Amino acid sequence: LNAAHANGAGPLLVKTVTQNYKIQVDRYASVDFESLSDIIDKMGGIELTISDKEVTVANNYIREMCNLRELNPEDYLLSGGGTYSCSGIQAVAYARIRYVGNADYQRTERQRTVLTKMMEKMKDLSVTELYDFAQAVLPLVTHNIPESEMWTMLAKAPALFQYDLVKDRIPYDKMYHVIYVKGQDMLVPDWEATVRKLKETLY
Repeated sequence: LNAAHANGAGPLLVKTVTQNYKIQVDRYASVDFESLSDIIDKMGGIELTISDKEVTVANNYIREMCNLRELNPEDYLLSGGGTYSCSGIQAVAYARIRYVGNADYQRTERQRTVLTKMMEKMKDLSVTELYDFAQAVLPLVTHNIPESEMWTMLAKAPALFQYDLVKDRIPYDKMYHVIYVKGQDMLVPDWEATVRKLKETLY
């Protein structure tokens, strides 16, 4: 999936998911680190609980991102483990952590945590506030969602936000094997079992 996005962006990613996971995916939205940071700032930040070990790694990413944006890292560095109201740069740094805990599995869990916190914060917005927020952040998002469809979804957002948000990942535990391609690990799902479980979860 990483290679599909790198080589063909959203359109190839959608095609790859549809073909391999046997579910029809028509729409996509994507952001880069900088855009995600700006979006989180526009919603006033999000609350995250970060461990001491995570802070050490996150601060390295914070320095990197601040230097790229010509910002003073000292204004963003985390002082130690705890619960923070995180700016966009701090939240993205947290989501990028790979070398604390269970490697990439825990990194994707952190990414899901950031997205969940963003969704939870948006639940408190009125329809008017959602429209204003969407207009502010859509220029930062690459997507293939028609404008009419976007505004229809926004009108339904208060009802949609009442649904439980289900987080998951693929490969599922005990449903994959590891192969090595050009010296890199590749996790290959047990396709039949994976597709079956994914459809059960979605439908």
